[in-house]
Amino acid sequence: MLDYTLDIGTILIERETYRQLWRDDLVNGFLVWLAPKADAEGVRDEISRVLRRVFGTTTETTILTARQFNAQLADVLDRALFLTYAIQIVAITIAIIGVVNLFLADVLDRKREIGLLRSVALTRRQLRRSLSAEALVLGGFGGVMATFYAWPVSRLLITRSTRLVSGWGLTFDFPIGLSLITVAIAAVTSVAAAYYPAHRAARIRVAELMVVEW
Repeated sequence: MLDYTLDIGTILIERETYRQLWRDDLVNGFLVWLAPKADAEGVRDEISRVLRRVFGTTTETTILTARQFNAQLADVLDRALFLTYAIQIVAITIAIIGVVNLFLADVLDRKREIGLLRSVALTRRQLRRSLSAEALVLGGFGGVMATFYAWPVSRLLITRSTRLVSGWGLTFDFPIGLSLITVAIAAVTSVAAAYYPAHRAARIRVAELMVVEW
């Protein structure tokens, strides 16, 4: 079980022993463990009332439940990783544009080949399916390569970068299921990006495809 109470570890010691060893009477934080069925919010409010009664309003105190503490930690990590969301959007946009340009150029280079196949037996539907299958293979392969590249990068980001930003060192657990979903999304996105070039190629007349430029 992971304990994120303190990232440097936790040692429990009696207060009197601590005072004798370190000559320190100051306290900057308390950890309160509650009974299993205790009302965390009620205890929090009671502690706040006691502190106001003892120290008045001049002492600044912050009281967080475990849920609030975890929420704050998650918020810090989300803000630290916010830049990656923008990178994902840019990467997806570039990938879609690249696939569209690739298949437009591919159709242009293979006009005569496509024309010969269309004149023999290839239907427009089969042509669209053929180009979509090529896009599916291209996108799937790209998703697999991206997964192999993302593993060391994400490990470095989680175990090193988050410590620099938030001060907390997190364990890394590569999401295999999510990576498979990513590969599938990459393949589907590639097929969707190839739809316009495939549809455009299927609408070209066979006579135009067979024209040879000298």
